[in-house]
Amino acid sequence: MSPEQATGKEVDKRTDIWALGCVLYELLTGKQAFSGDTVTEILAAVLKSEPDWSALPEATPLHLRSLLRLCLQKDAKKRLRDAADIQIEIEEALTAPATVPPQAAAVAAHRLWRRALLWAAGLAALVSIAAVVGFRLLSPASSPTQSLFTQFAMEFAADQQLAGVNVPAVDFSPDGKQVAYVASRGGSSQLYLRALDSVAKPLPGTGGAYGPFFSPDGQWIGFFAGGKLKKVAVKGGAPIAVTDVPLACGASWPSNDNILFTPFQFQGVMEVPASGGTPRALTNLDIQNGEI
Repeated sequence: MSPEQATGKEVDKRTDIWALGCVLYELLTGKQAFSGDTVTEILAAVLKSEPDWSALPEATPLHLRSLLRLCLQKDAKKRLRDAADIQIEIEEALTAPATVPPQAAAVAAHRLWRRALLWAAGLAALVSIAAVVGFRLLSPASSPTQSLFTQFAMEFAADQQLAGVNVPAVDFSPDGKQVAYVASRGGSSQLYLRALDSVAKPLPGTGGAYGPFFSPDGQWIGFFAGGKLKKVAVKGGAPIAVTDVPLACGASWPSNDNILFTPFQFQGVMEVPASGGTPRALTNLDIQNGEI
C-alpha cells in the first residue's frame, strides 16, 4: 500500500508504480520491502522507513538500484509517473554492459536480477494496461476519489451522554456521511443527526427516542419512542408513526419497503411495511428449548 493510500489521500496510477517497485524489490531480495508483525507496524514502515537497500544482491546494477528508488519514493510527485517509463528503464538495464567482475557469486546474482527484471517488465506492461482500463472504468474523471476512511470526534455537553443499554445508540447512514444517535440529558433522551463535516442538530418531536437506524437510501431515520416504531425524514419534519411497539430490542431497514424489528427478547423477528401497517412474524422462537 502506497503512503498516499495508507493515509487515505487521493490516489492515481503512481500508486501502482509503488506496488510494482515493492514486487521488484521482493523478486530481487526474497523479502518484503516493508514488513512488520502487525498491520499498524507495516503501515508505519511504509510511511516512515526505507527498504533495506543492502539486501539487494551485490551484482544489482546501479541502473536498477536507481529505478527501484524512483518507484519507491514516498512523495508521489517524485515517483515515476508511468509504467511505460519503467519498461524503458528495464530494457536499458537489460542491454547495459555488465560492470561486475564475472565471479561465480556475481554471475549467479547477475542471473537473478535479469530474471527479476524480465518479470518486472511483464508486470510493468500489465500495470500500464490495468491502470488505463481500471481508471477509465472505475474512476471517471468527473467523480472525485473517495477516502478509504474518515476520522472525527463527537463531543457532548458535560451533563449529556449516549443513551443506549440494550439497544444501539448510534447508526451511520449508508453513504457514511451522517450519523444518527440518541443522547440523554437529565433523564430525557433525544434523537440527533450529525453530518461528519458539521455540528449535530436535535430532531424535533423525537423526545424519548431509542434504537436509531437509517433507511437504505439514507433519507429516513427509524427509531422507537412512546410505545411506537417511528420514522423521521433526514431533511426535517414531524416524525411519522409506523406501528405500535410497546418495547423493542432493535431494528433494521433492509429495503425501502419493509422494516424488521424485534419487540423483545422472547419474541421473534417481526416485519412491517415502512409506510405503516400491521407487523407479521418472520421467525418463531421455541421458548421451551431456551431460544431467545
